[in-house]
Amino acid sequence: MKRIIMAALAFAMLSSALGLAVPSALASTAAPSAAAAYTPVGAAAVPNPHCTLSITPPHLVRRTAEVSATNRCESTVTDEVLVVSLFRNGHLVKRVTGRQGRGRGFTVTAAKPCRNRNRGSFTGLAEGQLRFRGHLFTAAARSGPVTLACGF
Repeated sequence: MKRIIMAALAFAMLSSALGLAVPSALASTAAPSAAAAYTPVGAAAVPNPHCTLSITPPHLVRRTAEVSATNRCESTVTDEVLVVSLFRNGHLVKRVTGRQGRGRGFTVTAAKPCRNRNRGSFTGLAEGQLRFRGHLFTAAARSGPVTLACGF
């Protein structure tokens, strides 16, 4: 869990350095949940796109460990970015970034093939941001831990 928080803080610092907003769930020490609503960055009185970010528990598909995150919105949004990370025993094993210019949501999957059947504790982390009518929204969601027979 400590390494997950460190990875989230590294993402927050990178986002800050690139001029991107930091998801509010990463700014606090509380762990994000498996599903989260997007919150506005800055002004509180902004139109709401009614978006949610959800993440599946890590699981095996044909000897590959994977975790998927889905962003769904009731309204069309722009500049969607979704970062999905897969951790094994607290170590980052795969990170995938998905981008979409305009839409109502999409899914990103982080997957890594297993080399052996050594058991490990897997966790997933999803971080997203999007724009709606010019306003920036962010969210973060976490799943796991789940024990899987998959080693690297």
